[in-house]
Amino acid sequence: MCCQNKKQKHITVDQRNLCTFLINYTTNAYIIQEKNIVLAQNEFINKIELELKEELFYNQNIPSILNDFSERFIKILSADGLIIKSPNGLSKYGDTPSDKTFEAIVNEINSIAKDQFIYTTHSFSNDKINKTLNTKNCTGIARINFDKEAFYSIYLFRKEIIKEEIWAGIPEKIKNLSADKKNYTYSLEPRLMLGKNK
Repeated sequence: MCCQNKKQKHITVDQRNLCTFLINYTTNAYIIQEKNIVLAQNEFINKIELELKEELFYNQNIPSILNDFSERFIKILSADGLIIKSPNGLSKYGDTPSDKTFEAIVNEINSIAKDQFIYTTHSFSNDKINKTLNTKNCTGIARINFDKEAFYSIYLFRKEIIKEEIWAGIPEKIKNLSADKKNYTYSLEPRLMLGKNK
């Protein structure tokens, strides 16, 4: 960890070596943990892929098979909702948009990527289609077509993911009165949230 200090500070060689060792250990532990997560996800996906291929080989009823696997699709892809579109109609699971909003989304995606079997976006906006439609629960959209004519499609939806990151290095803006006491100047002071130096 690097700290900002107003006066010069010294770190001994032993402390530096200890810090290097701890950083290397932590980094390696984190990389191993992330690789284990990826391996577990791949194993889970491969298992579902094998089951899906087996079902499609023995059973030609595609809508029924897709409905059976819908919950697992949602889990694998971390989606909030799923719509299966087939000639028989729509099957909805989880948090999905209304039929009117879904129809507008399908038209918009077809105008952008009609011939693509897989289409994804992380920032779908109702500004593109109609500001009166509610697209809050479908900012992230993925569409998978199973055939060229798009008779069978899966649409996955997720809400907007809002992240707020706070770290100790954010400077704080300080208001200072100028020498003539008529104007204010601003300066940035580091790490005041950790307490003022005495």
